[in-house]
Amino acid sequence: MSLFPVRPISAITFTALCWGAIVPATLASYEPPPGLGLPGPREGAGTRGCILGNPGRLILLTPEENVGWTTEAYPEFYWQQPIALDSVVQFSLYRAVDDTPSGGDLVYEARFPGSFDAGIARLQLPENVGIEPLTEGDLYYWQVSIFCNTDSDEPTQAAVGWIERQAPSAELEASLAEATPTEQVDLYITGRYWYNLLDVLADLRQTAPEDEAVQQEWAALLDSVGLEILVDQPFLHPLSDVDDLAAEASDAPAFTDQDRPPVLPIPSEFPRECFGNTCGTR
Repeated sequence: MSLFPVRPISAITFTALCWGAIVPATLASYEPPPGLGLPGPREGAGTRGCILGNPGRLILLTPEENVGWTTEAYPEFYWQQPIALDSVVQFSLYRAVDDTPSGGDLVYEARFPGSFDAGIARLQLPENVGIEPLTEGDLYYWQVSIFCNTDSDEPTQAAVGWIERQAPSAELEASLAEATPTEQVDLYITGRYWYNLLDVLADLRQTAPEDEAVQQEWAALLDSVGLEILVDQPFLHPLSDVDDLAAEASDAPAFTDQDRPPVLPIPSEFPRECFGNTCGTR
């Protein structure tokens, strides 16, 4: 049994279904804003410890060595989660102080222990725990780390991506307000808003997995940023749904695969969340 069931239908997803299948004017091919190249790496190195699968490594869904734009104050983040047995997955978001993924001011951090299935994980930056919204024009970097040794401070695999909040123009905002999901895809491509584009296509792919046009859009987007290896990966439950994870883990049966242990219940002291200089439990 997977620890992460399929994500519930969102408002944008419902709208997409009402409009029917995507029939794109052009397939999604993302070009990042110019002059924003920054170091990664967006992939974890090697396969070792508790990490299995194909691909057996952590991969962030970001443009390689480039900042992705978002219009959202509390955006959603995506990564390819490999099978990770009896491990801890940690998400960290920092406001950058320079153009390197080190130092920086911690904005938010959460740790999720358990045995994780492979697929594309989603995490929504929460609005209700006292986190300030992303500041327009400021650079942020986010890191996902997998710890096979849960007592260690050194992750088994880690990867880094960059994000910047940019306000849309008045013209783009007006167009988005009246756009169908198909039109939103084209508008976000033109505006170079990576994270918004990913949101729309990810929702559509989850709710219309057999729709060929949707699959073509998704494949074209990932191929345009060198992530074609992830085209057929399933989506996992959003990691922000902590209470759902705890309930499912506590009732989950053992895996039938003899090489996999049962899903572990989340201990009462997890997940830990941090924002600013304060850490605590939820």
